[in-house]
Amino acid sequence: MNTEEAYQYLAEEMIAFAGNAPWTSLIAETIVYKLGANAKHWVVNANDRTRSLNMPPSSITDKASDARFFLRDELLKTTGHLCYGFNFSLFKDGQFDIQYRYDNPYKDIEEQIAAEQSDKGNT
Repeated sequence: MNTEEAYQYLAEEMIAFAGNAPWTSLIAETIVYKLGANAKHWVVNANDRTRSLNMPPSSITDKASDARFFLRDELLKTTGHLCYGFNFSLFKDGQFDIQYRYDNPYKDIEEQIAAEQSDKGNT
């Protein structure tokens, strides 16, 4: 897989999630964990933004899932920065925008585990 293919797979998934809904843009908000990913899909038209609840076939979602991990790993390899997700926007004219997220979704959990381990060490 290369970056262009990854973008294509994400776009195909977003279009499948939109189904027959009219749209001017589509948004996927993604968090990439160590072993999984979570994405929320939105359909945007001139009047509102609604959560997309259509479920594409696994042949589409599997490729998009692989693309999420590819983009995360590729960014780490090329920049040395670990990305924890991204927001991908696709516009009706085929243009797209991707914003990488560097905020750690594990931070609160990691701090809680560290505090619990520290408390155990003090007893």
